[in-house]
Amino acid sequence: MSIKILIIKKIFLAIGILLASTASAQDTVQTQIPLPKAMPKRWFCAGLSANAYRGDLSNRYAAWTPAFTAALQLNRAKRLNGSFQLSVGSVQGQQLGYTYSDSQNPTSTPNNYFKTSFFALGYQLQYNLIKHRRFCWYVAQGFEFMRFTPRDNQDKALADQKSTRAKDETYGSSTTALPTSMGITYFFENGLGLGIKTGWRNPSTDYIDNISKLSKSSQKDNIAFFTWQIFLPFSSH
Repeated sequence: MSIKILIIKKIFLAIGILLASTASAQDTVQTQIPLPKAMPKRWFCAGLSANAYRGDLSNRYAAWTPAFTAALQLNRAKRLNGSFQLSVGSVQGQQLGYTYSDSQNPTSTPNNYFKTSFFALGYQLQYNLIKHRRFCWYVAQGFEFMRFTPRDNQDKALADQKSTRAKDETYGSSTTALPTSMGITYFFENGLGLGIKTGWRNPSTDYIDNISKLSKSSQKDNIAFFTWQIFLPFSSH
């Protein structure tokens, strides 16, 4: 057997030993990699929301304005979980040439524009239609307390302008709301999540826009929202 053949055999033998050692090392590393962490039991959730009003000064959701949202999301059960919700933002509406009729008070001058900031704090129940370690599709129903402060185009409080409403018509600046929504969330291996949610705020008042009795519409005011969210794991225990 020539020296060249012996050298070639030794080279192939060395390569074989090297490949076997590499494969063994890879198997050892793989067995040392810990299993993926369990899904967190709580998240802190922050988001930006686009909100639009529909009511007496707009028959469709037209003008979209921003809001900030925050929540503490619980995640102990497979199907039904709760969360504490906070929203701070604003909505607005306008209908130029708005007509009305008030025989008791012919000097009434209802507003044709409004803008209001709002603050909402409440609790929400979330039902998971599909729940996976990396994906969640859900519907949710909440209850919240809401404050609002409608103002005219000169930034003056409409609550102080009695001529903008029917005679002896008054209202408060606080109400309850029943937000209904649907959302999708995707979770990364480290527990972080990204989600989108859309729904309606459903306030019980008809005075978000400062108009009710003088309105030609029988539908109550409502607020639609579309929210982008980020989920930060708060606890995995």
